[in-house]
Amino acid sequence: MKTDEERLIEYSETLGLFQRLTVSDLIRSHQTLRSMNVDVVEERRKHVQEAANRAYQDAHAYAMANEYIKVSDLAAMTLGELSGMLVDQQ
Repeated sequence: MKTDEERLIEYSETLGLFQRLTVSDLIRSHQTLRSMNVDVVEERRKHVQEAANRAYQDAHAYAMANEYIKVSDLAAMTLGELSGMLVDQQ
């Protein structure tokens, strides 16, 4: 079993570094990566929310333009109202 010091030396070599990493270097690198990840996650969340908002607006506009009926309105309709609506569409 390798010691942490040996593992750090080996890791430095795999990165092709001329000087081996210190624990402080490794911690600083880890903190930088975590900070960058937070920024990326926040940016991704923002883009997903914008896309969801656009999709909702597009779907709403499409439904309004194509005379879609809300399920709640359809459930409240009588059979006569529903039949009349279908006849009007033909």
